[in-house]
Amino acid sequence: MQQSQQVQLAPQRVQVQPVKGLEQWQVLVDLDTLGALPADAELQWSVEPMGFVEEGVCNTPLQCPRRGVLHTPSSTILIHNPKLWNPHGYGDPNLYKLTVSAVHNGTVLDSFERTIGFRKIRRSPQEIWSINDQRIQLKGTNYIANQWLSDMTSADFRRDIQLMLDANINTVRVHAHVTAPEFYRLCDEMGLMVWQDFPLQWGYQDTPEFHQQAVSQVGDMIRQFGQYTSIIQWTLHNEPPWDADWMKWKYKDYNPQQNKVLDNKLHRAALALEKTRPISMISSTKEHPWLGWYSGHWLDYAKPTKTATIAEFGAQALPDKATLRKILGHEAELPTTDAAWDEWAFHNFQRKETLEIAKVPQGKTLDEFIDNTQQYQARLNQLAAESYRRQAYRPVGALFQFMLVEDWASMNWGMVDFWRKPKPGYYALQRAYQPILPSLAWSKVDYAAGETITFGAWALNDSTANYPNARYDIKLLRDKQTLDTQTWAFNLTADMHQYLRDYTAPMLDAGEYLLETTIHDAQGKLLSSNEYRFTVQPQQ
Repeated sequence: MQQSQQVQLAPQRVQVQPVKGLEQWQVLVDLDTLGALPADAELQWSVEPMGFVEEGVCNTPLQCPRRGVLHTPSSTILIHNPKLWNPHGYGDPNLYKLTVSAVHNGTVLDSFERTIGFRKIRRSPQEIWSINDQRIQLKGTNYIANQWLSDMTSADFRRDIQLMLDANINTVRVHAHVTAPEFYRLCDEMGLMVWQDFPLQWGYQDTPEFHQQAVSQVGDMIRQFGQYTSIIQWTLHNEPPWDADWMKWKYKDYNPQQNKVLDNKLHRAALALEKTRPISMISSTKEHPWLGWYSGHWLDYAKPTKTATIAEFGAQALPDKATLRKILGHEAELPTTDAAWDEWAFHNFQRKETLEIAKVPQGKTLDEFIDNTQQYQARLNQLAAESYRRQAYRPVGALFQFMLVEDWASMNWGMVDFWRKPKPGYYALQRAYQPILPSLAWSKVDYAAGETITFGAWALNDSTANYPNARYDIKLLRDKQTLDTQTWAFNLTADMHQYLRDYTAPMLDAGEYLLETTIHDAQGKLLSSNEYRFTVQPQQ
Protein backbone atom coordinates (compact mmCIF):
# COMPACT_ATOMS: atom_id res chain seq x y z
CA MET A 1 0.00 0.00 0.00
CA GLN A 2 1.26 3.50 -0.78
CA GLN A 3 0.79 6.61 1.22
CA SER A 4 -0.79 9.79 -0.12
CA GLN A 5 -0.24 13.33 1.09
CA GLN A 6 -3.85 14.42 0.56
CA VAL A 7 -4.47 13.96 4.28
CA GLN A 8 -2.28 13.99 7.38
CA LEU A 9 -2.98 12.55 10.81
CA ALA A 10 -1.74 14.80 13.62
CA PRO A 11 -1.92 12.99 16.99
CA GLN A 12 -2.61 15.38 19.86
CA ARG A 13 -2.64 12.89 22.71
CA VAL A 14 -2.42 9.17 23.36
CA GLN A 15 -3.28 8.11 26.91
CA VAL A 16 -3.51 4.65 28.46
CA GLN A 17 -5.50 4.07 31.63
CA PRO A 18 -6.90 1.10 33.52
CA VAL A 19 -10.65 0.52 33.52
CA LYS A 20 -11.07 -2.66 35.53
CA GLY A 21 -8.25 -3.96 37.71
CA LEU A 22 -5.22 -4.90 35.66
CA GLU A 23 -7.28 -6.81 33.08
CA GLN A 24 -9.20 -4.15 31.16
CA TRP A 25 -7.65 -0.97 29.75
CA GLN A 26 -8.58 1.86 27.45
CA VAL A 27 -6.33 3.73 25.05
CA LEU A 28 -7.56 7.27 24.42
CA VAL A 29 -6.57 8.52 20.97
CA ASP A 30 -7.08 12.18 20.19
CA LEU A 31 -5.97 13.28 16.72
CA ASP A 32 -6.51 15.99 14.19
CA THR A 33 -6.92 15.27 10.49
CA LEU A 34 -5.29 17.83 8.22
CA GLY A 35 -6.61 17.94 4.68
CA ALA A 36 -9.64 16.29 3.14
CA LEU A 37 -10.38 12.85 4.59
CA PRO A 38 -12.77 11.04 2.19
CA ALA A 39 -16.15 10.31 3.70
CA ASP A 40 -15.78 6.55 3.23
CA ALA A 41 -12.18 6.40 4.54
CA GLU A 42 -11.46 4.42 7.70
CA LEU A 43 -9.18 5.19 10.65
CA GLN A 44 -7.78 1.70 11.22
CA TRP A 45 -5.84 0.90 14.38
CA SER A 46 -3.67 -1.97 15.59
CA VAL A 47 -1.89 -2.69 18.86
CA GLU A 48 1.00 -5.14 18.49
CA PRO A 49 3.48 -6.45 21.07
CA MET A 50 7.07 -5.30 20.72
CA GLY A 51 9.72 -7.97 21.25
CA PHE A 52 7.42 -10.62 22.72
CA VAL A 53 4.56 -12.87 21.65
CA GLU A 54 1.05 -12.75 23.08
CA GLU A 55 -0.52 -16.16 23.52
CA GLY A 56 -3.95 -16.89 24.92
CA VAL A 57 -4.49 -13.46 26.42
CA CYS A 58 -7.48 -12.26 24.39
CA ASN A 59 -11.05 -13.07 25.28
CA THR A 60 -12.41 -13.44 21.73
CA PRO A 61 -10.86 -14.24 18.35
CA LEU A 62 -11.78 -10.73 17.19
CA GLN A 63 -9.27 -9.31 19.66
CA CYS A 64 -6.34 -11.40 18.35
CA PRO A 65 -4.63 -9.71 16.69
CA ARG A 66 -5.69 -6.48 18.35
CA ARG A 67 -7.04 -4.25 15.59
CA GLY A 68 -10.14 -2.33 14.63
CA VAL A 69 -11.53 0.98 13.38
CA LEU A 70 -11.79 4.33 15.13
CA HIS A 71 -15.24 5.77 14.55
CA THR A 72 -14.14 9.37 15.27
CA PRO A 73 -10.76 11.15 15.43
CA SER A 74 -11.14 11.20 19.22
CA SER A 75 -11.90 7.65 20.26
CA THR A 76 -11.27 5.01 22.89
CA ILE A 77 -9.77 1.59 22.18
CA LEU A 78 -10.57 -1.15 24.69
CA ILE A 79 -7.77 -3.65 25.40
CA HIS A 80 -8.17 -6.82 27.47
CA ASN A 81 -5.40 -8.62 29.38
CA PRO A 82 -2.30 -7.00 27.93
CA LYS A 83 1.12 -7.85 29.25
CA LEU A 84 1.99 -5.14 31.75
CA TRP A 85 4.90 -2.72 31.74
CA ASN A 86 6.92 -3.26 34.91
CA PRO A 87 9.77 -1.30 36.44
CA HIS A 88 13.24 -2.84 36.37
CA GLY A 89 13.44 -5.56 39.02
CA TYR A 90 9.68 -6.14 39.13
CA GLY A 91 9.13 -7.87 35.80
CA ASP A 92 9.54 -7.06 32.12
CA PRO A 93 8.93 -3.56 30.71
CA ASN A 94 6.52 -4.86 28.07
CA LEU A 95 5.63 -2.37 25.35
CA TYR A 96 3.21 -2.31 22.43
CA LYS A 97 3.17 -0.46 19.11
CA LEU A 98 -0.03 1.48 18.43
CA THR A 99 -0.58 2.25 14.74
CA VAL A 100 -3.40 4.39 13.39
CA SER A 101 -3.82 4.67 9.61
CA ALA A 102 -6.22 6.59 7.39
CA VAL A 103 -7.18 4.02 4.71
CA HIS A 104 -9.25 4.65 1.58
CA ASN A 105 -9.98 1.90 -0.95
CA GLY A 106 -6.98 -0.10 0.26
CA THR A 107 -4.61 2.87 0.11
CA VAL A 108 -2.96 4.23 3.25
CA LEU A 109 -3.37 8.00 3.05
CA ASP A 110 -1.32 8.59 6.21
CA SER A 111 -0.45 6.81 9.45
CA PHE A 112 1.31 7.33 12.74
CA GLU A 113 2.82 5.05 15.39
CA ARG A 114 3.20 5.39 19.14
CA THR A 115 4.86 3.09 21.63
CA ILE A 116 2.55 2.48 24.58
CA GLY A 117 2.61 0.44 27.75
CA PHE A 118 0.04 -0.74 30.25
CA ARG A 119 0.82 0.06 33.84
CA LYS A 120 -1.24 1.31 36.76
CA ILE A 121 0.16 4.01 39.03
CA ARG A 122 -1.16 5.06 42.40
CA ARG A 123 0.13 7.47 45.01
CA SER A 124 -1.83 7.28 48.25
CA PRO A 125 -2.76 10.33 50.33
CA GLN A 126 0.18 9.34 52.54
CA GLU A 127 2.45 9.54 49.43
CA ILE A 128 3.04 5.79 49.27
CA TRP A 129 3.41 4.44 45.75
CA SER A 130 2.17 1.33 44.01
CA ILE A 131 2.83 0.15 40.48
CA ASN A 132 0.43 -2.46 39.08
CA ASP A 133 -0.99 -2.83 42.61
CA GLN A 134 2.48 -3.67 43.97
CA ARG A 135 3.62 -1.38 46.78
CA ILE A 136 7.01 0.09 45.96
CA GLN A 137 9.44 2.55 47.51
CA LEU A 138 10.90 4.91 44.92
CA LYS A 139 14.71 4.83 45.20
CA GLY A 140 15.93 7.63 43.03
CA THR A 141 18.41 10.21 41.92
CA ASN A 142 18.17 13.66 40.33
CA TYR A 143 19.45 14.03 36.79
CA ILE A 144 20.50 16.67 34.31
CA ALA A 145 22.38 14.95 31.52
CA ASN A 146 24.28 17.90 30.12
CA GLN A 147 24.07 21.68 30.02
CA TRP A 148 24.16 21.23 26.23
CA LEU A 149 21.43 18.67 25.67
CA SER A 150 22.05 18.64 21.92
CA ASP A 151 25.39 16.94 22.66
CA MET A 152 23.63 13.90 24.13
CA THR A 153 23.29 10.91 21.82
CA SER A 154 21.12 7.83 22.24
CA ALA A 155 24.24 5.92 23.34
CA ASP A 156 24.97 8.61 25.95
CA PHE A 157 21.48 8.38 27.41
CA ARG A 158 21.61 4.57 27.40
CA ARG A 159 24.93 4.67 29.28
CA ASP A 160 23.49 7.02 31.93
CA ILE A 161 20.34 4.93 32.37
CA GLN A 162 22.49 1.84 32.77
CA LEU A 163 24.53 3.68 35.42
CA MET A 164 21.26 4.24 37.29
CA LEU A 165 20.04 0.66 36.98
CA ASP A 166 23.46 -0.66 38.01
CA ALA A 167 23.18 1.48 41.15
CA ASN A 168 19.78 -0.13 41.94
CA ILE A 169 18.00 3.16 41.18
CA ASN A 170 14.42 2.53 40.10
CA THR A 171 13.28 6.14 39.53
CA VAL A 172 14.97 9.23 38.12
CA ARG A 173 13.85 12.77 38.73
CA VAL A 174 14.49 14.78 35.55
CA HIS A 175 15.33 17.88 37.51
CA ALA A 176 13.78 21.23 36.57
CA HIS A 177 13.89 20.68 32.82
CA VAL A 178 12.51 18.53 30.02
CA THR A 179 15.10 16.44 28.21
CA ALA A 180 15.24 14.77 24.79
CA PRO A 181 12.46 12.36 23.73
CA GLU A 182 15.08 9.65 23.20
CA PHE A 183 15.76 9.57 26.95
CA TYR A 184 12.12 8.77 27.75
CA ARG A 185 11.95 6.19 24.96
CA LEU A 186 14.94 4.41 26.49
CA CYS A 187 13.44 4.62 29.99
CA ASP A 188 10.31 2.95 28.57
CA GLU A 189 12.46 0.23 27.03
CA MET A 190 14.77 -0.30 30.04
CA GLY A 191 12.16 -0.10 32.80
CA LEU A 192 13.34 3.05 34.59
CA MET A 193 10.55 5.12 36.16
CA VAL A 194 10.66 8.88 35.60
CA TRP A 195 9.59 11.67 37.92
CA GLN A 196 9.27 14.58 35.47
CA ASP A 197 9.66 18.21 36.49
CA PHE A 198 8.19 21.13 34.60
CA PRO A 199 11.08 23.57 34.01
CA LEU A 200 10.34 26.08 36.77
CA GLN A 201 12.80 26.59 39.62
CA TRP A 202 12.66 29.38 42.24
CA GLY A 203 11.08 32.71 41.32
CA TYR A 204 9.56 34.20 38.17
CA GLN A 205 7.68 37.34 37.17
CA ASP A 206 4.03 37.39 38.15
CA THR A 207 2.79 38.95 34.91
CA PRO A 208 -0.19 37.92 32.77
CA GLU A 209 2.17 37.22 29.88
CA PHE A 210 4.39 34.88 31.88
CA HIS A 211 1.42 33.10 33.44
CA GLN A 212 -0.15 32.55 30.02
CA GLN A 213 3.06 31.16 28.55
CA ALA A 214 3.67 28.83 31.51
CA VAL A 215 0.11 27.46 31.44
CA SER A 216 0.36 26.91 27.69
CA GLN A 217 3.69 25.12 28.02
CA VAL A 218 2.62 22.83 30.86
CA GLY A 219 -0.14 21.61 28.54
CA ASP A 220 2.38 21.13 25.75
CA MET A 221 4.59 19.05 28.07
CA ILE A 222 1.78 16.73 29.13
CA ARG A 223 0.46 16.27 25.58
CA GLN A 224 3.92 15.74 24.06
CA PHE A 225 5.46 13.51 26.71
CA GLY A 226 2.38 11.91 28.25
CA GLN A 227 2.70 8.99 25.82
CA TYR A 228 5.82 7.72 27.63
CA THR A 229 4.96 4.85 29.94
CA SER A 230 7.98 5.40 32.17
CA ILE A 231 6.81 8.85 33.32
CA ILE A 232 4.92 8.26 36.55
CA GLN A 233 4.69 11.78 38.02
CA TRP A 234 4.60 15.45 37.02
CA THR A 235 6.02 18.11 39.35
CA LEU A 236 5.26 21.66 38.29
CA HIS A 237 7.60 23.97 40.25
CA ASN A 238 10.76 23.37 42.28
CA GLU A 239 11.04 25.48 45.45
CA PRO A 240 8.79 28.41 44.45
CA PRO A 241 9.28 31.57 46.52
CA TRP A 242 5.99 31.12 48.38
CA ASP A 243 7.33 27.82 49.76
CA ALA A 244 10.99 28.86 50.18
CA ASP A 245 11.35 31.11 53.20
CA TRP A 246 15.13 30.69 52.99
CA MET A 247 14.92 33.32 50.25
CA LYS A 248 14.21 36.05 52.82
CA TRP A 249 17.82 35.77 53.94
CA LYS A 250 19.10 36.08 50.37
CA TYR A 251 16.78 38.59 48.67
CA LYS A 252 15.83 41.97 50.16
CA ASP A 253 12.69 42.16 48.00
CA TYR A 254 11.52 38.64 48.91
CA ASN A 255 7.74 38.25 48.48
CA PRO A 256 6.34 35.24 50.39
CA GLN A 257 3.35 35.08 48.01
CA GLN A 258 5.35 35.22 44.76
CA ASN A 259 4.20 32.67 42.12
CA LYS A 260 1.47 31.14 44.30
CA VAL A 261 -1.28 32.19 41.88
CA LEU A 262 0.86 30.95 38.98
CA ASP A 263 1.33 27.53 40.54
CA ASN A 264 -2.38 27.13 41.21
CA LYS A 265 -3.08 27.96 37.56
CA LEU A 266 -0.51 25.40 36.42
CA HIS A 267 -1.97 22.76 38.71
CA ARG A 268 -5.51 23.29 37.42
CA ALA A 269 -4.31 23.18 33.81
CA ALA A 270 -2.37 19.95 34.39
CA LEU A 271 -5.26 18.26 36.22
CA ALA A 272 -7.54 19.02 33.28
CA LEU A 273 -5.26 17.07 30.93
CA GLU A 274 -3.73 14.30 33.04
CA LYS A 275 -5.94 11.48 34.33
CA THR A 276 -3.45 8.65 34.84
CA ARG A 277 -0.52 10.07 36.83
CA PRO A 278 -0.10 11.91 40.13
CA ILE A 279 0.68 15.62 39.83
CA SER A 280 2.56 17.58 42.50
CA MET A 281 2.10 21.31 42.31
CA ILE A 282 5.55 21.87 43.82
CA SER A 283 8.65 20.12 45.04
CA SER A 284 8.66 21.58 48.52
CA THR A 285 11.62 22.94 50.46
CA LYS A 286 10.75 20.59 53.34
CA GLU A 287 11.35 17.69 50.94
CA HIS A 288 14.96 18.85 50.46
CA PRO A 289 16.63 18.34 53.86
CA TRP A 290 20.26 18.93 52.73
CA LEU A 291 21.50 17.94 56.19
CA GLY A 292 25.22 18.30 56.58
CA TRP A 293 25.43 20.64 53.61
CA TYR A 294 23.25 23.72 53.91
CA SER A 295 22.23 23.12 57.54
CA GLY A 296 22.52 20.66 60.39
CA HIS A 297 24.92 17.73 60.53
CA TRP A 298 25.15 14.74 58.21
CA LEU A 299 24.56 12.36 61.14
CA ASP A 300 21.13 13.98 61.53
CA TYR A 301 20.02 11.67 58.71
CA ALA A 302 19.93 8.93 61.33
CA LYS A 303 17.00 10.67 63.03
CA PRO A 304 13.39 9.84 62.10
CA THR A 305 11.74 12.03 59.48
CA LYS A 306 8.13 13.16 59.24
CA THR A 307 8.41 13.73 55.47
CA ALA A 308 7.13 11.05 53.10
CA THR A 309 8.90 12.33 49.97
CA ILE A 310 12.61 13.15 50.12
CA ALA A 311 13.22 14.81 46.75
CA GLU A 312 16.83 15.94 47.34
CA PHE A 313 19.67 14.87 49.62
CA GLY A 314 23.40 14.82 49.01
CA ALA A 315 26.75 16.57 49.22
CA GLN A 316 29.44 17.75 46.87
CA ALA A 317 32.62 15.73 46.24
CA LEU A 318 35.69 16.55 44.23
CA PRO A 319 36.58 14.34 41.26
CA ASP A 320 40.01 12.73 41.02
CA LYS A 321 43.14 14.71 40.06
CA ALA A 322 43.02 13.70 36.40
CA THR A 323 39.47 15.02 36.09
CA LEU A 324 40.37 18.19 37.99
CA ARG A 325 43.13 18.79 35.46
CA LYS A 326 40.60 18.51 32.63
CA ILE A 327 38.19 20.86 34.42
CA LEU A 328 40.76 23.54 35.20
CA GLY A 329 42.91 23.20 32.10
CA HIS A 330 46.08 22.93 34.16
CA GLU A 331 47.61 20.80 36.91
CA ALA A 332 45.38 21.07 39.99
CA GLU A 333 46.75 22.21 43.34
CA LEU A 334 45.22 22.71 46.76
CA PRO A 335 44.03 26.35 46.74
CA THR A 336 45.99 28.70 48.99
CA THR A 337 44.81 32.09 47.69
CA ASP A 338 41.44 33.74 47.17
CA ALA A 339 42.10 33.78 43.43
CA ALA A 340 42.63 30.01 43.43
CA TRP A 341 39.46 29.46 45.46
CA ASP A 342 37.59 31.76 43.04
CA GLU A 343 38.68 29.54 40.16
CA TRP A 344 37.18 26.56 41.96
CA ALA A 345 34.03 28.55 42.76
CA PHE A 346 33.58 29.27 39.06
CA HIS A 347 33.29 25.50 38.61
CA ASN A 348 30.64 25.52 41.37
CA PHE A 349 32.76 24.28 44.29
CA GLN A 350 31.08 25.48 47.49
CA ARG A 351 33.89 26.38 49.86
CA LYS A 352 31.76 27.58 52.78
CA GLU A 353 29.46 24.56 52.76
CA THR A 354 32.40 22.16 52.43
CA LEU A 355 34.67 23.61 55.11
CA GLU A 356 32.32 25.42 57.52
CA ILE A 357 29.02 23.45 57.47
CA ALA A 358 30.08 19.97 56.43
CA LYS A 359 33.44 20.57 58.15
CA VAL A 360 35.26 18.35 55.69
CA PRO A 361 38.95 18.33 56.72
CA GLN A 362 41.08 20.03 54.11
CA GLY A 363 44.17 17.96 54.86
CA LYS A 364 47.69 18.87 53.88
CA THR A 365 47.61 17.81 50.24
CA LEU A 366 45.19 17.88 47.33
CA ASP A 367 45.03 14.08 47.40
CA GLU A 368 43.89 14.18 51.02
CA PHE A 369 41.29 16.84 50.30
CA ILE A 370 39.89 14.91 47.33
CA ASP A 371 39.65 11.75 49.43
CA ASN A 372 38.05 13.60 52.35
CA THR A 373 35.31 15.13 50.18
CA GLN A 374 34.64 11.83 48.42
CA GLN A 375 34.42 9.87 51.66
CA TYR A 376 32.11 12.51 53.12
CA GLN A 377 29.74 12.21 50.16
CA ALA A 378 29.88 8.41 50.30
CA ARG A 379 29.14 8.18 54.02
CA LEU A 380 26.34 10.72 53.79
CA ASN A 381 24.77 8.86 50.85
CA GLN A 382 24.93 5.57 52.73
CA LEU A 383 23.51 6.91 55.97
CA ALA A 384 20.68 8.90 54.37
CA ALA A 385 19.65 6.18 51.92
CA GLU A 386 19.64 3.40 54.51
CA SER A 387 17.88 5.50 57.14
CA TYR A 388 15.11 6.50 54.72
CA ARG A 389 14.80 2.92 53.48
CA ARG A 390 14.39 1.65 57.04
CA GLN A 391 11.50 4.14 57.32
CA ALA A 392 9.82 2.71 54.21
CA TYR A 393 6.10 3.55 54.29
CA ARG A 394 6.57 4.86 57.85
CA PRO A 395 6.48 7.50 56.36
CA VAL A 396 8.99 7.46 53.47
CA GLY A 397 7.52 6.63 50.06
CA ALA A 398 10.28 8.08 47.88
CA LEU A 399 13.88 9.25 48.20
CA PHE A 400 16.09 10.96 45.62
CA GLN A 401 19.83 11.55 45.92
CA PHE A 402 21.14 14.78 44.33
CA MET A 403 22.60 14.26 41.71
CA LEU A 404 23.72 11.40 39.49
CA VAL A 405 26.20 13.12 37.16
CA GLU A 406 27.94 16.44 36.74
CA ASP A 407 26.18 18.14 33.83
CA TRP A 408 29.21 20.26 32.92
CA ALA A 409 32.93 20.32 33.72
CA SER A 410 32.29 21.15 37.37
CA MET A 411 33.13 20.25 40.99
CA ASN A 412 29.60 19.62 42.07
CA TRP A 413 27.09 17.22 43.65
CA GLY A 414 27.41 14.47 41.05
CA MET A 415 28.28 10.96 42.20
CA VAL A 416 29.72 10.56 38.71
CA ASP A 417 31.97 13.18 37.10
CA PHE A 418 31.23 14.91 33.79
CA TRP A 419 33.19 12.25 31.89
CA ARG A 420 31.15 9.57 33.66
CA LYS A 421 33.79 8.26 36.04
CA PRO A 422 32.06 7.23 39.32
CA LYS A 423 33.17 8.62 42.65
CA PRO A 424 32.99 6.48 45.84
CA GLY A 425 29.57 8.01 46.58
CA TYR A 426 28.15 6.16 43.58
CA TYR A 427 29.21 2.80 44.97
CA ALA A 428 27.97 3.72 48.46
CA LEU A 429 24.51 4.47 47.06
CA GLN A 430 24.65 1.34 44.90
CA ARG A 431 25.19 -0.74 48.03
CA ALA A 432 22.59 1.14 50.09
CA TYR A 433 19.96 0.76 47.32
CA GLN A 434 20.34 -3.04 46.95
CA PRO A 435 16.87 -4.61 46.72
CA ILE A 436 17.80 -6.91 49.60
CA LEU A 437 19.94 -5.25 52.25
CA PRO A 438 21.26 -6.22 55.71
CA SER A 439 21.15 -2.67 57.08
CA LEU A 440 22.63 -1.45 60.34
CA ALA A 441 21.10 1.46 62.24
CA TRP A 442 23.86 3.74 63.50
CA SER A 443 24.07 7.42 64.42
CA LYS A 444 27.79 8.04 64.85
CA VAL A 445 31.13 6.93 63.47
CA ASP A 446 33.41 7.87 66.38
CA TYR A 447 33.18 6.26 69.81
CA ALA A 448 35.01 6.93 73.03
CA ALA A 449 37.17 4.22 74.56
CA GLY A 450 35.03 2.12 76.86
CA GLU A 451 31.75 3.29 75.33
CA THR A 452 29.08 0.66 74.70
CA ILE A 453 28.70 0.27 70.92
CA THR A 454 25.31 -1.05 69.80
CA PHE A 455 23.74 -1.22 66.34
CA GLY A 456 20.26 -2.19 65.23
CA ALA A 457 20.22 -5.00 62.67
CA TRP A 458 17.55 -4.61 59.98
CA ALA A 459 16.45 -6.71 57.02
CA LEU A 460 15.21 -4.77 54.00
CA ASN A 461 13.61 -6.52 51.02
CA ASP A 462 12.14 -4.47 48.20
CA SER A 463 11.72 -7.52 45.99
CA THR A 464 8.66 -9.72 45.53
CA ALA A 465 10.59 -12.86 46.55
CA ASN A 466 10.34 -14.72 49.86
CA TYR A 467 13.32 -16.45 51.49
CA PRO A 468 12.27 -18.72 54.38
CA ASN A 469 15.05 -19.74 56.76
CA ALA A 470 17.42 -17.06 55.54
CA ARG A 471 20.61 -16.41 57.50
CA TYR A 472 21.81 -13.06 58.87
CA ASP A 473 25.51 -12.74 59.65
CA ILE A 474 27.42 -9.95 61.39
CA LYS A 475 31.21 -9.96 61.45
CA LEU A 476 33.42 -7.47 63.31
CA LEU A 477 36.92 -6.97 61.90
CA ARG A 478 40.05 -4.98 62.57
CA ASP A 479 42.88 -5.08 60.04
CA LYS A 480 41.17 -8.05 58.36
CA GLN A 481 41.21 -10.00 61.65
CA THR A 482 37.82 -11.28 62.77
CA LEU A 483 37.08 -10.23 66.34
CA ASP A 484 33.44 -11.31 66.69
CA THR A 485 30.62 -12.96 64.75
CA GLN A 486 26.89 -13.43 65.21
CA THR A 487 24.54 -15.54 63.10
CA TRP A 488 20.83 -16.23 63.27
CA ALA A 489 18.04 -17.57 61.07
CA PHE A 490 14.96 -15.59 60.09
CA ASN A 491 12.27 -15.50 57.40
CA LEU A 492 12.94 -12.82 54.77
CA THR A 493 9.57 -11.99 53.24
CA ALA A 494 8.63 -9.88 50.23
CA ASP A 495 8.35 -6.10 50.77
CA MET A 496 9.88 -6.45 54.24
CA HIS A 497 11.50 -3.56 56.12
CA GLN A 498 11.98 -4.89 59.60
CA TYR A 499 14.15 -4.42 62.67
CA LEU A 500 15.44 -7.81 63.85
CA ARG A 501 17.63 -7.32 66.90
CA ASP A 502 20.51 -5.33 68.37
CA TYR A 503 24.16 -6.19 67.99
CA THR A 504 26.51 -5.01 70.75
CA ALA A 505 30.22 -5.07 70.03
CA PRO A 506 32.68 -6.41 72.61
CA MET A 507 34.89 -3.92 74.46
CA LEU A 508 37.31 -2.53 71.89
CA ASP A 509 40.69 -0.87 71.96
CA ALA A 510 41.32 2.36 70.11
CA GLY A 511 41.44 1.85 66.35
CA GLU A 512 39.57 1.52 63.06
CA TYR A 513 36.88 -1.17 62.77
CA LEU A 514 34.72 -2.70 60.07
CA LEU A 515 31.33 -4.36 60.51
CA GLU A 516 30.29 -6.64 57.68
CA THR A 517 26.71 -7.86 57.36
CA THR A 518 25.39 -10.50 54.98
CA ILE A 519 22.13 -12.27 54.19
CA HIS A 520 22.21 -15.79 52.71
CA ASP A 521 19.27 -17.92 51.60
CA ALA A 522 18.49 -21.34 53.07
CA GLN A 523 20.87 -22.99 50.59
CA GLY A 524 23.75 -20.72 51.57
CA LYS A 525 23.64 -18.45 48.50
CA LEU A 526 24.70 -14.89 49.20
CA LEU A 527 21.77 -12.52 48.67
CA SER A 528 23.35 -9.27 49.82
CA SER A 529 26.19 -7.75 51.82
CA ASN A 530 26.82 -4.41 53.49
CA GLU A 531 29.49 -2.71 55.58
CA TYR A 532 29.90 0.01 58.17
CA ARG A 533 33.17 1.55 59.35
CA PHE A 534 33.72 3.23 62.71
CA THR A 535 36.52 4.41 64.97
CA VAL A 536 37.20 3.99 68.66
CA GLN A 537 39.14 7.02 69.84
CA PRO A 538 42.02 6.68 72.30
CA GLN A 539 41.43 7.87 75.86
CA GLN A 540 42.18 11.55 76.40
